[in-house]
Amino acid sequence: MKTNEKLTHLNISSLSNNRIDNNMLGCKGAEIIATIISTNKTLKNLSIESNNINYEGIKIIAGALRTNKTLTALNLSIVETK
Repeated sequence: MKTNEKLTHLNISSLSNNRIDNNMLGCKGAEIIATIISTNKTLKNLSIESNNINYEGIKIIAGALRTNKTLTALNLSIVETK
């Protein structure tokens, strides 16, 4: 993912339509997503809904958004707020 030059959409959110739902990514998964966001230069759309990412994980992802210049859509629906 770090050196991918063609990927523009990534959806890891629901089982229907070849999407994956409830991955229980949590904070560790948020760290991986943040790495993808901060290093990938082609990703435009990212959906990570229903993946058990809490407030701390969202802060990690938000930090990565500071360096990303290509992402135009980020779906964080149903984020764990505890």
